[in-house]
Formats: sequence, structure tokens, C-alpha cells
Amino acid sequence: MKTLLIALIILVTGFNASAQPMKLAYFESFPPYSWVEENKMTGILIDIVDEVIRDRLNIPVQHAGFPWARAQNLVKSGDSDAFITLPTPSRREYTVCSELGVISIEMKIFVKKGNPLIPELMQIQHLEDLKKYDIVDYLGNGWIEHNLKEEDGWAISLLVSSEQTYEVLNKGRAAIRMDVNHVGRHILKKLNLNKSIIELPKPVVDPYFLNLCIRKSSEYVNIIPQFENEFRNTQKDGMIEKIYDKYR
Repeated sequence: MKTLLIALIILVTGFNASAQPMKLAYFESFPPYSWVEENKMTGILIDIVDEVIRDRLNIPVQHAGFPWARAQNLVKSGDSDAFITLPTPSRREYTVCSELGVISIEMKIFVKKGNPLIPELMQIQHLEDLKKYDIVDYLGNGWIEHNLKEEDGWAISLLVSSEQTYEVLNKGRAAIRMDVNHVGRHILKKLNLNKSIIELPKPVVDPYFLNLCIRKSSEYVNIIPQFENEFRNTQKDGMIEKIYDKYR
């Protein structure tokens, strides 16, 4: 009877008790989307994966955070199954990415308060206009690698962590930092720099999306259509908005 009950549970839920968990790699310092707190991953991306993949698709998941460059290498090398990120051409070489965006991103300019360049920066109309400024960012930022290439004339100072970039900005060692609005605000609040560094109102580019990208050789590479369907359901029933509300 017990065996029959277990078989029925597997049949109804689709859960495979022997399946290896789907391993997701995250940037360990990307709040409010993903970061380490009390030795475990937390944030909007983690909650979305738990809601859609773990709870609705009945697939066991394992979350782990790393410096972003390492997280990407772990997916590429086969040690992790997936990440949620900008689906650049280089990442599509070794992953299959959802067509549906999971997170909408708005890129803003952050500068030190009182910077004499602020009036000039407020008049910026195109991304190319920022080439002449000293820009700081972190290693492994795919948006920077894809859009601000050295061969196109960009000179970006790259540091290990996002927090370091704002500390450098506050010390006047760089002119600007381009960052996702919610991420920048969260880090500035954490570092108690939200009164000394300000966010300029105009986005530097049109909003873009982060997508679920699964390694081509992963056993989970074929779940993307189901993921997209269930993600739409979470939007319809208000669960995604509840996840966002948790981190506001």
C-alpha cells in the first residue's frame, strides 16, 4: 500500500525522488536580487526560482552564490545547471535561455553628491556620450562586457565587488558608476552612502531583461517552456508582486 501511495504521488506531482537537484549559480552580491545572508542565498531571484521551479514544477533546486565571474564559469564548466542573467551571445554559446524575461532592469548613473560633472551628465542623450568619463564597475558584469567593449573605445576600471565600486566612487577615484537602480539603492543603503552618492533620474539605455539560462548539457535544459508557462501564472495570480513587496 505504501509503495502504491508513493507511486501515485510521483505520478500526480511529477516529482522524481532520485533526481539530482537543479543547481543554480548566482552573483553573491547582487541585492535585492541575490545575495548571501546568514550563510545562505536570499533575494528576489531565489524566491522566484523556489516558487516556479521548486514548488510549481516540483523540481528540487540548490542555490549557491559566488563572485559573478566564477558563477558564470561554474555553469559553463558543468558544475552548475543555470543562472538568471542577461542572455548575451557569449552566454548563449553554452546555455539555452528563456525568451520570457524574469526581471526587468533599468540602468542608471550614480555619482558622488556635489560632483561638478552632474549638470553635464544630466544632459546625456546617448550611451556613447559617456565614453569620456572615468567609469568603475565589477568583474563579470555581462552588461558592461557586452555594451562597453574596450575595442570600441571604452575604458572601465573593474573591481572585485559591487560594494567596492561605490566606495571608490565615494572617494572620488572615479566619476560615475552605471548600475541597476534597485541594486544601487540597496548597496548605498547598506554602506550608509545613500546621502553622499546620488542616482541621476534618466536611464542610460532602454530597460532590458534577465532571463533563465540553462546549460545546454544540463538534464534540465528542456524545462524552459514549462518554466515560462508557470512564471506567467505567478504573474497572473499576483505571486511575483508579493515577492517584490517582500524586498521593498
